[in-house]
Amino acid sequence: GDVKQALNLLMAPDIKHSAQSWHDEVETIKNMPDSHLTMDMSRLNPQAVIEAVRKRTADDHVVATDVGQHQMWTAQYYHFGNPRTFVTSGGLGTMGFGMGAAIGACVGTGKRTVLFTSDGSFHMNMNELATTVTNNLPLIIVLMDNNALGMVRQWQTMFYDNRYSQTTLSRQTDYAKLAEAFGG
Repeated sequence: GDVKQALNLLMAPDIKHSAQSWHDEVETIKNMPDSHLTMDMSRLNPQAVIEAVRKRTADDHVVATDVGQHQMWTAQYYHFGNPRTFVTSGGLGTMGFGMGAAIGACVGTGKRTVLFTSDGSFHMNMNELATTVTNNLPLIIVLMDNNALGMVRQWQTMFYDNRYSQTTLSRQTDYAKLAEAFGG
């Protein structure tokens, strides 16, 4: 848009009213019944995992996400205590974004950082575990292994009549052994 026109609109006196309307709309959406996972909460599921991690972290811990379903779930279920503690691409990144973002958050803040990732995204940059361990960074990785590129598969289910292409991962990575190899 025209810069002069855009700046005038941003500086308009009723911008605070518009911002409050937007916040009210977001709260309404967050509290809609269909905005939550419809999974059996007595079983292990993404919401339960994220909420369990949240209970064990301090408000000032930084949380980073990779790109995918876990990114959306973290934004929805983590319940952040402090501002500026969420590092995510917000839809403007690619799979593999999270590891570098988490390393950067550790180095930049010196604080414990939690990375929520999935098997698909983690495989993009798992070599950076060496960087993390070599620099003794306070990074916790929460890896959700669903053996699929979950968000892409979700779209193939919703919009492409269950015609799946290249979304099922048949990797044989033993994550426990990988962690042990790096001293975990």
